[in-house]
Amino acid sequence: MNEELVSIITPVYNSGRFLEQSITSVLNQTYQNWELRIVDDCSEDNSRQIISRYADADNRIKPLFLNKNSGAGPARNKAIELAEGAVIAFLDSDDIWLPNKLEEHVAFMKANDAAFSHTSYGFINETG
Repeated sequence: MNEELVSIITPVYNSGRFLEQSITSVLNQTYQNWELRIVDDCSEDNSRQIISRYADADNRIKPLFLNKNSGAGPARNKAIELAEGAVIAFLDSDDIWLPNKLEEHVAFMKANDAAFSHTSYGFINETG
Protein backbone atom coordinates (compact mmCIF):
# COMPACT_ATOMS: atom_id res chain seq x y z
CA MET A 1 0.00 0.00 0.00
CA ASN A 2 1.10 3.52 -0.75
CA GLU A 3 1.07 5.54 2.50
CA GLU A 4 0.50 8.82 0.67
CA LEU A 5 -2.13 7.57 -1.76
CA VAL A 6 -5.84 8.13 -1.12
CA SER A 7 -8.17 5.62 -2.76
CA ILE A 8 -11.49 7.27 -3.54
CA ILE A 9 -14.34 4.78 -3.80
CA THR A 10 -17.32 5.75 -5.97
CA PRO A 11 -20.14 3.34 -6.80
CA VAL A 12 -22.20 4.38 -9.82
CA TYR A 13 -25.65 3.37 -10.99
CA ASN A 14 -27.47 5.49 -13.57
CA SER A 15 -25.70 8.62 -12.34
CA GLY A 16 -25.00 10.26 -15.68
CA ARG A 17 -26.86 13.40 -14.68
CA PHE A 18 -24.42 14.25 -11.85
CA LEU A 19 -21.37 12.12 -12.55
CA GLU A 20 -19.27 14.66 -14.45
CA GLN A 21 -19.55 17.16 -11.61
CA SER A 22 -18.57 14.49 -9.10
CA ILE A 23 -15.50 13.38 -11.07
CA THR A 24 -14.50 16.98 -11.77
CA SER A 25 -14.58 17.73 -8.04
CA VAL A 26 -11.97 14.98 -7.58
CA LEU A 27 -9.84 16.27 -10.45
CA ASN A 28 -9.90 19.74 -8.84
CA GLN A 29 -8.52 18.58 -5.49
CA THR A 30 -5.50 20.47 -4.14
CA TYR A 31 -4.25 17.09 -2.84
CA GLN A 32 -3.34 15.27 -6.03
CA ASN A 33 -2.04 11.88 -4.84
CA TRP A 34 -5.21 9.89 -5.26
CA GLU A 35 -6.78 7.15 -7.31
CA LEU A 36 -10.47 7.11 -8.14
CA ARG A 37 -11.85 3.57 -8.00
CA ILE A 38 -15.13 4.10 -9.77
CA VAL A 39 -17.41 1.07 -10.10
CA ASP A 40 -20.30 1.11 -12.54
CA ASP A 41 -22.97 -1.25 -11.25
CA CYS A 42 -24.43 -2.11 -14.66
CA SER A 43 -25.90 1.34 -15.41
CA GLU A 44 -28.49 1.72 -18.14
CA ASP A 45 -27.78 5.39 -18.88
CA ASN A 46 -24.64 7.15 -20.16
CA SER A 47 -22.64 6.63 -16.95
CA ARG A 48 -20.32 4.08 -18.53
CA GLN A 49 -19.41 6.44 -21.39
CA ILE A 50 -18.72 9.30 -18.98
CA ILE A 51 -16.50 7.10 -16.81
CA SER A 52 -14.59 5.80 -19.84
CA ARG A 53 -13.99 9.30 -21.19
CA TYR A 54 -12.54 10.54 -17.90
CA ALA A 55 -10.51 7.35 -17.37
CA ASP A 56 -8.99 7.71 -20.84
CA ALA A 57 -7.90 11.25 -19.95
CA ASP A 58 -6.44 10.55 -16.47
CA ASN A 59 -4.82 7.28 -15.43
CA ARG A 60 -5.62 7.90 -11.76
CA ILE A 61 -9.25 7.14 -12.63
CA LYS A 62 -9.56 3.37 -12.50
CA PRO A 63 -12.94 2.10 -13.66
CA LEU A 64 -14.53 -1.25 -13.09
CA PHE A 65 -17.65 -2.17 -15.03
CA LEU A 66 -19.80 -4.85 -13.41
CA ASN A 67 -21.92 -7.17 -15.54
CA LYS A 68 -24.68 -7.56 -12.96
CA ASN A 69 -26.38 -4.96 -10.80
CA SER A 70 -25.64 -5.82 -7.18
CA GLY A 71 -26.11 -2.52 -5.34
CA ALA A 72 -23.85 0.15 -3.90
CA GLY A 73 -22.52 -2.00 -1.04
CA PRO A 74 -21.04 -4.79 -3.17
CA ALA A 75 -19.73 -2.19 -5.65
CA ARG A 76 -17.93 -0.36 -2.82
CA ASN A 77 -16.53 -3.62 -1.47
CA LYS A 78 -15.13 -4.59 -4.87
CA ALA A 79 -13.45 -1.19 -5.20
CA ILE A 80 -11.96 -1.50 -1.71
CA GLU A 81 -10.50 -4.90 -2.65
CA LEU A 82 -8.69 -3.22 -5.57
CA ALA A 83 -7.65 -0.06 -3.70
CA GLU A 84 -3.93 0.64 -3.47
CA GLY A 85 -4.01 3.57 -1.04
CA ALA A 86 -3.52 3.55 2.72
CA VAL A 87 -6.49 5.91 3.09
CA ILE A 88 -9.95 5.07 1.79
CA ALA A 89 -12.41 7.89 1.03
CA PHE A 90 -16.01 7.47 -0.09
CA LEU A 91 -17.64 9.75 -2.66
CA ASP A 92 -21.12 8.99 -3.93
CA SER A 93 -21.63 9.60 -7.63
CA ASP A 94 -24.14 12.40 -7.06
CA ASP A 95 -21.93 14.26 -4.56
CA ILE A 96 -19.14 16.79 -5.01
CA TRP A 97 -16.16 17.77 -2.88
CA LEU A 98 -14.75 21.21 -2.20
CA PRO A 99 -11.27 21.57 -3.74
CA ASN A 100 -9.40 21.31 -0.41
CA LYS A 101 -11.38 18.36 1.00
CA LEU A 102 -8.71 15.68 0.63
CA GLU A 103 -5.84 17.95 1.67
CA GLU A 104 -7.55 18.97 4.89
CA HIS A 105 -8.87 15.51 5.63
CA VAL A 106 -5.50 13.79 5.18
CA ALA A 107 -3.78 16.47 7.29
CA PHE A 108 -6.37 16.04 10.05
CA MET A 109 -5.98 12.27 10.07
CA LYS A 110 -2.17 12.51 10.24
CA ALA A 111 -2.21 15.17 12.98
CA ASN A 112 -4.59 13.11 15.11
CA ASP A 113 -3.23 9.66 14.25
CA ALA A 114 -6.77 8.76 13.22
CA ALA A 115 -7.65 5.43 11.69
CA PHE A 116 -11.17 6.59 10.81
CA SER A 117 -12.82 9.97 10.39
CA HIS A 118 -15.70 11.74 8.67
CA THR A 119 -16.52 15.24 7.56
CA SER A 120 -19.54 17.47 7.68
CA TYR A 121 -21.63 18.00 4.58
CA GLY A 122 -24.10 20.39 3.06
CA PHE A 123 -27.07 19.84 0.80
CA ILE A 124 -27.27 21.31 -2.68
CA ASN A 125 -30.59 21.18 -4.45
CA GLU A 126 -31.27 21.41 -8.18
CA THR A 127 -31.18 25.22 -8.13
CA GLY A 128 -27.90 25.46 -6.20
